[in-house]
Amino acid sequence: LGTGISLLGIIMTILFVGGINKRNIGIVVLALLAAGAMFIISEPHRIERVQTFLKGDDTSVSDSDSYHIEQARLAIGSGGLFGVGIGNSVQSTGYLPEATNDSVFAIMGETFGFVGLVVILGLFTALMYRLIKQIDCQVDERLRLIIAGTFGWLCSHVILNVASMTGLIPLTGITLPLLSFGGTSMLFFSAALGLVFQLSRYSVY
Repeated sequence: LGTGISLLGIIMTILFVGGINKRNIGIVVLALLAAGAMFIISEPHRIERVQTFLKGDDTSVSDSDSYHIEQARLAIGSGGLFGVGIGNSVQSTGYLPEATNDSVFAIMGETFGFVGLVVILGLFTALMYRLIKQIDCQVDERLRLIIAGTFGWLCSHVILNVASMTGLIPLTGITLPLLSFGGTSMLFFSAALGLVFQLSRYSVY
């Protein structure tokens, strides 16, 4: 479902940049929300994740379903302002599931602290801003849509990963681009960004 949301982010970004009517965008969004609700209801583990999210910080009842998000928050909170330093992370030793993959943002919060996370998010923001500028500078509509799709892909992954690790949305298994462990993710994101910056040679300023 998380990957599906990422794909929808790509599609919606392309449609928006392509100039689709705002009314039609509203209809598409409502249809997607309805489809998403059906997909959630169809799988028990998805319902459990939503229930865990809605429970929030209520710890009056022990719930194994909330273990992952609780450990992620503990990792970020333990980092404080400047972090515990490289090699000193406790959560990465087995307490936090998928510590080097889906949960790498929380581990970086523990290692580098709040300041480190701000720097990381700042770098992602700068990269996405560069992609937006390239969309504005392209004359060929096809190239604009390619860059828009890459922007939607990168942006959706960053937002979904960070939001799930901080408890703003139900937990999802989405990687953090260029930072999560896994060669496939790195390869395809690098290929997409390489294509985009190759297209920047044909920009008009």
